[in-house]
Parts: sequence; C-alpha cells; structure tokens
Amino acid sequence: GEGHHNLVAAVVTENTYLLNGKNGKAKKLSSFKVGKEVAVYYSPKMTRSIPPQAEAYAVVLGDNSEKMGKFFKVEEVNMSEDKTYVSVINTNESLIATVDKKANKNFAEIKAGDNLMVWYDMMTMSLPARTNANKVVVL
Repeated sequence: GEGHHNLVAAVVTENTYLLNGKNGKAKKLSSFKVGKEVAVYYSPKMTRSIPPQAEAYAVVLGDNSEKMGKFFKVEEVNMSEDKTYVSVINTNESLIATVDKKANKNFAEIKAGDNLMVWYDMMTMSLPARTNANKVVVL
C-alpha cells in the first residue's frame, strides 16, 4: 500500500463501513474478493506487530483514483458568512473540503464527528490541502 506502512493488517469490525467507491452505497463483505482493488481507511492506533494491525474505519471497493469517493472523518465544520457552504476539516487535519448545495443538498446539517464519502477532482498543494467537493454522501 501507500503511506507510512507498506503493509497493514486492517481489522474489519461491525463498525467498519464497507462501501462502493463510485456511489458511496453500502456493500456486503461478500462483494470484496481476492484481486479486487480497495482503499482502506484505518485508525492511526496500531499494534507494534509485523505487520502492524489497526481498526479499519472504511473499506472502499474500487481503485483509489479521482473518480472514486474518499472516506472523510469530520473533525470541524465552519459555515460561511453567507451560509452558502460549509468548510469541513478531516480528523488528521490534512484536508479542508468546501461543501455546498450542489455537493449535498443538506450540507448545513454536516457536523463534527460525521463520516462522509467525498468526491473531488483537485486539491491545493497547501498544508492542509483544500478542495471543492463535487459530491458528498453522509454515512
């Protein structure tokens, strides 16, 4: 994989979201077959074993391209002054996504602690990165 660890044993629990990366809809565990591409979003809390083990927040079926939704744990939500969009910050503070009514008609109801699937095309190279969401599904 990618990231700090090339290999992580992601532990799937009853709290793990199993999702279709194209539309954010729930999938059954039987949909995940050997050889299928997935993106796994997991806790930063890991065992010191080899490979390290971590709780999986979400397993998203599909390649990890721009066309696929990304799992997003909301840390903070800020409403714009004109109330036409919210800025949501993910829990590791690496991405700020702007969500308006085109991306989600109920954007004003998004709150800290929510789990989202977010689709976007590009992001800035700033820290944290910024993007405009094309589509957002609240899980």
